[in-house]
Amino acid sequence: MDYSHDVGEQYDEFLLLDTSTSYYCKKRNFHSIHLLNLILEDKPYSIRRKNPVSYTYTGEIGDLAKEFLEYLQTNERLTETTMTAYKKELSYFSIRMAMREVTVSSLNKSDILSFVSSVQNTKPYVLTRIKRFLSFLYGNGYIQKDFSQLFKGIRSYRKEKLPSYYDVNEVSKIENSIGRTSALGKRDYAMILLASRLGLRSSDIRLLKFSNLDWDKNQIHLQQFKTKRDITLPLLADVGDALIDYITNGRPSSPLKNIFLTASHPYRELHASSFSAIVSQYIYRSGIDFKGKHVGPHSLRHSLATLLLREGTGLPIISEVLGHSSSGPTMTYLGVDMVALLECSLDVPVVDESFYLQKGGMLYE
Repeated sequence: MDYSHDVGEQYDEFLLLDTSTSYYCKKRNFHSIHLLNLILEDKPYSIRRKNPVSYTYTGEIGDLAKEFLEYLQTNERLTETTMTAYKKELSYFSIRMAMREVTVSSLNKSDILSFVSSVQNTKPYVLTRIKRFLSFLYGNGYIQKDFSQLFKGIRSYRKEKLPSYYDVNEVSKIENSIGRTSALGKRDYAMILLASRLGLRSSDIRLLKFSNLDWDKNQIHLQQFKTKRDITLPLLADVGDALIDYITNGRPSSPLKNIFLTASHPYRELHASSFSAIVSQYIYRSGIDFKGKHVGPHSLRHSLATLLLREGTGLPIISEVLGHSSSGPTMTYLGVDMVALLECSLDVPVVDESFYLQKGGMLYE
């Protein structure tokens, strides 16, 4: 009852002059004063975050870069990491054009190639983003020539790879490695079941809301965050029981509409990296062999698709379960069904011995 802002300020000043206390201990104590001040002012508990990196957009081209970024933010559901990459590269591009005193009307091939030559690393990725911006300028009539054609055929290089997946027994071990006596375990178990049993993406699990659950029909209705496609999935008994257990016995009291929340106050929706770390933790703990495989949420989605394929489920049905717009993306999983691939293989014809003895057996010399 004796605490006041003056007491907090005096303690902060004492900490600043205290040479015997470590930096991290001081940081923790400063945070405690911050919390006490919030309580004193009857304000909600909030997390003090670092100021985000800001990017500068210079001149006419900078203004159009901001318009393009707004278009991406509104019309395309890009990840935070991808949006940051666009912001950074377009900032560099607008600043360099301003340094060369380039306007929208005077923009030409040499200006663009000058910027391209200045890019040291990850050039294909940078060019892909600049190419999209130039295409936006041309498509909206800001420039009269489609300079995006300068980058025609340039693509970011990605190695072809097969989906990482775990078999039924391995997935079962992952699920069973979760202790369900704590509120945290109840939450993690329900989230992982949504990935392993229904194949939902990380974003759709983290953003799942109470309004998406139809308990009367035992269904989940949602619009996929990545594709904006509406899907309906059965609310399986195990999944439904896990959700009820978490909601009634583990979920903290909060006005947020998201089902899954952080375990610590202030309660908020889970970040993508947090969910990925949660899944990885249980895969490591399960004792299965994960060498050479992904250990994130998407590996559970891949595992469900592979299991359905091996059980003889048709590609259109698997596409519907995964929420793909067509069977094209689902075709990737054909590469991991070795049994079916072997059935399609042709027998190697027997080569007569005379073939190797022709010309006196000198064929391989």
